[in-house]
Amino acid sequence: ADAKSQIAKGDRRIAAIQRDVRKAEQRVARVVARGTRDIQALVIDGSNLCYQDGTFIGTAALRPLCLHLQGEYVMTVIFDASIRPLLGGLSESSLRARFPDMKVHVVASRTQADETILAAAQGPGVYVLSNDRFSEYRDKSAVRDNRLIRHEILDEQILIHFLEISLPWGQTR
Repeated sequence: ADAKSQIAKGDRRIAAIQRDVRKAEQRVARVVARGTRDIQALVIDGSNLCYQDGTFIGTAALRPLCLHLQGEYVMTVIFDASIRPLLGGLSESSLRARFPDMKVHVVASRTQADETILAAAQGPGVYVLSNDRFSEYRDKSAVRDNRLIRHEILDEQILIHFLEISLPWGQTR
């Protein structure tokens, strides 16, 4: 029984080491992917970045993020039509003024921005910043080529791990 328990203990240690090796390999693959990416432009799902934990925060996080990124990338921000009433009826020109030197587009009423976002993300160096999965658009190049970047808004901080960004925004409200 002692030999059996020693073998079982050894097997558990081997399994734990194998899990650690798999995790390390995945981390190395992520680091390599980040290091070898060629991001020239970002298409940002603007409406997506106007919420923290399901609560509408307007452009409080989006604006500082865009200003932070704009020197590095060509920027396009696309909003759902529903953004206008949520921002108190803000005109499209006033919305554009909040995001100088970048393209800003609000899709037509009763239209989802997803197709427009993906259409704007043409070319291998154009990535989409959105938490949408776009599962119904697997045929679109940005989805197919895995050029989707996810973000988190947590405690008034924007985290974009793929771009190595941790940007506080709460004080800019």
